[in-house]
Amino acid sequence: MITMMRRSFVSLAGVFLAIAAIAAGNSPVDVVQSASDEMLAALDGKRDYYREHPDELYPVIDSVLLPRFDRTFAGQQVLKKHWRTATPEQRERFIDAFYRLLMKNYAGRAVDFRGEQLRILPSRGEPSGPIEKVATEVTLDDGTSARVDYVLRQKDGVWRVFDVSLEGVSYVVSYREEFNAEIAEKGLEATIERLEAD
Repeated sequence: MITMMRRSFVSLAGVFLAIAAIAAGNSPVDVVQSASDEMLAALDGKRDYYREHPDELYPVIDSVLLPRFDRTFAGQQVLKKHWRTATPEQRERFIDAFYRLLMKNYAGRAVDFRGEQLRILPSRGEPSGPIEKVATEVTLDDGTSARVDYVLRQKDGVWRVFDVSLEGVSYVVSYREEFNAEIAEKGLEATIERLEAD
């Protein structure tokens, strides 16, 4: 189940990356739309090149994602109960390793993302709290559509993404279940070391 969900999230790589762009003062919906435009502009005319040189795509993705993705909060939500017992050093190492894992998983399909694949669904109004969800519909490669929700957190007046849900299944929860099983078997330190080595 978890493996299948991961593959599904990977197949939506470009969409996840597209929501990374952010501008202070914009609503979460504005963030999603402007981010899609930014990612498409970065890929325009260069898709074939990046397919042949995927390593050169990482800096492009990183420049969009790193400043705008809530790495700490996402890592905290993934580790959940283990976050409380982790040392500050372990927390930082996990955040870095988990971010690199996301980069590797999503970069492979980023070049396939096209603007017409993403349709933002009507919002329920203005944000009413620090956590907001933006609902979209994504057209997959086989022509079917899927509901994808982007969860953003506002901190210091800036909206950043920390979770993506595909048909109601959260990538944060999926990774949490996977890492919980590994941590229970091998311990947190061994799990972090394995992520760092991948």
